[in-house]
Amino acid sequence: MLKKYLFFLVFVYPTAVSSEEVSLVRIAMGEIYRDRDRAERYGITLEKDLRSIYKAAGLKTQFSYLPTARAIRSTIDGEYDALDMRIENLAQEKSLLRINVPLAAVNIYLYSIEGKFFNNLEELKDETLVAFHGSRYIKALKSYKRLYLVHNIEQAALMLTNRRATVGIGSEFKYLEIAKQFPDIKVASPPIYQNKLYHYIHRSKAHLLEKIEMSAKAYMRTKPLQQKN
Repeated sequence: MLKKYLFFLVFVYPTAVSSEEVSLVRIAMGEIYRDRDRAERYGITLEKDLRSIYKAAGLKTQFSYLPTARAIRSTIDGEYDALDMRIENLAQEKSLLRINVPLAAVNIYLYSIEGKFFNNLEELKDETLVAFHGSRYIKALKSYKRLYLVHNIEQAALMLTNRRATVGIGSEFKYLEIAKQFPDIKVASPPIYQNKLYHYIHRSKAHLLEKIEMSAKAYMRTKPLQQKN
C-alpha cells in the first residue's frame, strides 16, 4: 500500500503541478487601463472582460500594470504571455498572435493647439501632420507631403507644442494619457476614422489561441462592442 502511495506522489503529483503552471497566463496591462476616471467615462472593463474570457476557457490570469510602451515591449519580448487590448496592426509583430475578436472600437480625431477645427481630411492639405507608425489611416494620408510618423504619444505632443506640426491624429483615448501634461492640445474635428481593438498573446502560447478565441466570441455575444471616443 505504501509503495502505491509513493508512486502516486512521484508520478502523478508533478504532472498536476505542471498542468497548473501551463494554465496561468500572465497579462501585461498598460497603465491607461487602470485609470478609474477614464474607465467610468469610457466604460472600460478590460480586466473584468479578460478575466471572464480566460475563466470560461479554463485558464487562470495574472495581471501586471506597466507604462504603455513597456507593456507592449515586454509582451513582444516574451516576459509576459499576453497583452491588454491594442489596434489590429500590432499583429505585424512576429512574436504576437491576435485573438481575432474585437473587444472595443476607438474613434480617431484630429488635434491642434492653434484653435483650428477641421471637418474632414481634405481640409488638411496646408497643414503639417503628425501621426503614429502602423496606423491604418496612414494610407489616407500618403498624399500629404508634410507628414511625420512617430512611435508614441509623447513624441506627437512635443511636435505639436514645439510647432513642428500643426495637426495631430489619434484617438482621444490615447491623447488622454498626456492631457494634463499638454493642456493646450484640443480636439479639432469630428471622428474621422475608427479602429478596432484586439487582445494579443505571445507566440509561445499559440496552443491556447483557439481556446481563448472561442471563449472571446461567446463572451462578446453577451455584450455590445464598446466604442471609445
